[in-house]
Amino acid sequence: KAERPELEGDAFARNAVADALMRVEVARALATNNAAMVHSGLIPTMEASMGKIWTTDSRERVNDAFMDLLGRSGGMQAENGDAPLDGALDAAWRGAPVGRFGGGTNDIQRRIIANRGLGLPR
Repeated sequence: KAERPELEGDAFARNAVADALMRVEVARALATNNAAMVHSGLIPTMEASMGKIWTTDSRERVNDAFMDLLGRSGGMQAENGDAPLDGALDAAWRGAPVGRFGGGTNDIQRRIIANRGLGLPR
């Protein structure tokens, strides 16, 4: 709001921020659940995969929405003194796709959920 006051009444901006907050809260709940399971001596196989998929997908969606909001200025790097959020959005947007592969691709995570979590055949 402070950096882009013209977005204050924008419905797309409002929805993008609300979606981002919702995604952060769901990711936090998934992580808390996984930690509680580990603390209880359980292995959160399916739940960890769910958290990984949710978090990496959310990271891409939120970064894409904010890049759409900010337009070309969203892609400014930190070296540019006028970069929104000191270039953090550009760095996050460029790094987001890598999350789909680190720790096992999201497709592999979906197979883990189907096989180990739901007992479906391979």
